[in-house]
Amino acid sequence: MPTICRPSRGHDELGSPSRRAQPFLTPHLFGLFRCICLLRACLRACLFRARVFRACPLLCIPLFLGACAGTRPAAERTPEMAARSSLFDVLLAKTVARDPGAQDRRAEFEQLRTRFETAASDEELWLAIRAFHARRGRGGLDPVRAASVTDAESAGGHPTASPDALPLEFGVDHNADASPRFFVRDLPFDPEYFLEGSRPAIGDVVVAIHGLGIDEWVRRARELVVDSTEAATRARLAAELRVRHTDWPRELAPQQPTLRLRRSDGREFDVVLGWTRSPIDLWQRVDDPYYDGFSRVLTTQAFDLFDYAGSAKVLVLSCRSFATPLEADLTTLMEHATTNDLLEHDLILDFSRCAGGNDAPRLLAHLFNSPILPLVTQAAPTLGARPVEASARVAAPAPRTRFRGHAVCLFGPCGDASVDRVASIVLDQHLAIGIGRPTNGRGTAAIDSELLISPTTGNELGTFHWANGETLRGDGSLLEGNPPAMAVELAPNRENARQYYRLLIDEAMRALGHR
Repeated sequence: MPTICRPSRGHDELGSPSRRAQPFLTPHLFGLFRCICLLRACLRACLFRARVFRACPLLCIPLFLGACAGTRPAAERTPEMAARSSLFDVLLAKTVARDPGAQDRRAEFEQLRTRFETAASDEELWLAIRAFHARRGRGGLDPVRAASVTDAESAGGHPTASPDALPLEFGVDHNADASPRFFVRDLPFDPEYFLEGSRPAIGDVVVAIHGLGIDEWVRRARELVVDSTEAATRARLAAELRVRHTDWPRELAPQQPTLRLRRSDGREFDVVLGWTRSPIDLWQRVDDPYYDGFSRVLTTQAFDLFDYAGSAKVLVLSCRSFATPLEADLTTLMEHATTNDLLEHDLILDFSRCAGGNDAPRLLAHLFNSPILPLVTQAAPTLGARPVEASARVAAPAPRTRFRGHAVCLFGPCGDASVDRVASIVLDQHLAIGIGRPTNGRGTAAIDSELLISPTTGNELGTFHWANGETLRGDGSLLEGNPPAMAVELAPNRENARQYYRLLIDEAMRALGHR
């Protein structure tokens, strides 16, 4: 990977211009001469008796001051500024060439050039990079960050463990107005994390955090957090509310956290709390998937299978990932389904918390009684515009043994881009009914990454990712920022957080004709 921008020649060892390259006496003496001449003209004007000239001394004062100010030499472009500007040029060129729509936002990117050039430290340069990234409107930036502020000071900025975090989790209130609203989604079982009388409750709404009103915190954090859709960005903001990162401004995650919440009755109160380093093992998990009326009959590394206790022939398959061990788990699943006469059952496929993975096509081929058409990827403009079929990534041969019932899929913003491709395959090809929330809308089909190096210190800052190819949906539109809509859209909020999965199952059973 290239190291961007060393200091150019003609400068000393510290990277500052040599003294010979800094003319000083000639421009200053010339400017002083101009000031004397102008002052002399002003005094002569005062001697005239005409009224029109009586105001001349006052009018000449700004001119005099302006002339004197003009004698200051213009700020010179240092090698460090040139190096940071070169880093900006690299990011801009690659982003415009590879990101869809980036050319239309070029002026927005250019507004950040000065911020790159004037960054006085790696921390300021990194914030400028994150601001640049936020204008892309998609994910693709990974920091080289320490676990916490303490670790950053002791470990030289390299990761060591999980970051400091608050002892509670936040969710997005999707029934709120246009401004994002967040609520307490989960709490630890241990009551000792909070003082008596200030313990939060599930559903409490965030009013302020770290001394900032929630709207102001969100406004500032949006310069650091971005995803492919507004819903996905809000989900990431909710996750970042509880974390203390070393590469964030201190006002967004200070050493002493503060939190103000509002109860359901409208009463506001302050929560006394602190950052915790140790992972919390036991949570209340009130929003964990609960499939009312179903019992677990099979557990594998990739998914769990639940059978309905009533007369309806329905199964729930809760997918955790599409990772490589999926093939062995699929064998176990199909053997169990064949032995217990489950292949004719209808399916409720829960992808709402799936982490993703590369083996999703193999799973889909067993779950649907229809051919799975491959998606198409389109190369980035710099790599050629001819669409190419990526069948090895998104399709698999139809197996002899597969489920033959109807299907409903539960989706939400989670996991990597493979979850978005699964949603596009299943919903655009009408293989199942979609219920829940749209996925993140990430359409990257191939990744080109570059490690960013500080041009002044040589420190690693982070990794920037660009798309070598974009996934096309069934109608030919880009998947990026454009996930398939749900037939039944149902989002969690502070009122239904405890019953959300019960509501999803009710809608799924209704869509399958069993309620």
